[in-house]
Amino acid sequence: MGNNNLSKKIHRNFPLRLSSQLEKLPDAGKEEFLVLYSQNIKNLGLAYLFHFILGTSYLYQGKIFKQLLFWLTGFGFAVGWVINLFRMPGVISRLNYGKAQKIIFMLNRKYKIRPRQKPKDSLDFIKKRVNKKIENQAQKKPRVFAPPYDPTQIKVENLKTGFMLDYQFKTWDVTGEFQYDWEDGSTEKNFKIKSGLDTVLINVKPDDQQFKITHFERINFYAISNALEIEIHFRDKPRNIFEFQGEQFYRENTLNGIYFNLSEKNIGTRVKVWEFLNADRNEIIRIEKTGAKEIRTFKGKNISPFEFSEILPRVIYS
Repeated sequence: MGNNNLSKKIHRNFPLRLSSQLEKLPDAGKEEFLVLYSQNIKNLGLAYLFHFILGTSYLYQGKIFKQLLFWLTGFGFAVGWVINLFRMPGVISRLNYGKAQKIIFMLNRKYKIRPRQKPKDSLDFIKKRVNKKIENQAQKKPRVFAPPYDPTQIKVENLKTGFMLDYQFKTWDVTGEFQYDWEDGSTEKNFKIKSGLDTVLINVKPDDQQFKITHFERINFYAISNALEIEIHFRDKPRNIFEFQGEQFYRENTLNGIYFNLSEKNIGTRVKVWEFLNADRNEIIRIEKTGAKEIRTFKGKNISPFEFSEILPRVIYS
């Protein structure tokens, strides 16, 4: 096989980081790698087939102890079986990547090729630098979000903890104030308001020199899908389309930023938000992942700022 054909085959079938390591091998080494890799590779289709046959995917992967444990715990208490459905592509990909690295290491020794030291601008170094920057950003203070304030005509965007207002024929107290500073430079706020046993969130977002107001109520994420928590923790994103209360919702936005609880004046926390709209685009499902684990889900609808009246502060703000 010619050198050009070998290089094309390698770049077509392997990720850049792996193919760059393979290019250091002589042609004989490249051909030997392709033969050894094809003999040792694990097939995703076969992995799923073994998974559906008595849950033996671990056996196919060569993980005998894990397979025995999987059986003894009743397929991971049944939950593990479902989780593996979503994890399988990543597991097989990592397994094959590890096998490829071992073969390259063996061939490097055989052909006496010394691996180069990673430069400071390597992918791992860049990832560490970005992660450190994100961690530092999470300690920063919230951005200044100060819409024009007229004490004689207070608007929804001027709310603060301690204010009171009339909404939906009831009087509400503002008991919490939360701010989201997004990576794209935009900022929005949530105000938690309570009336008796009822609690809702009022979201305020700048929109073309005005403010878009959304009424949100918290819902249980299991009401959306039993697999939602698994999808977010293992795939770092929910599915694109789901059904809730007989209606289809479609993913519209994905936002990354920092979340602040202004009422408690705590430090910022990383947050990721996915917003879904129904076909008529008049109802919203919002999924938030705060920090490493906490997941919250809300259902909302856009409302007019004129639905609020008698907004008054119970404490005086300068």
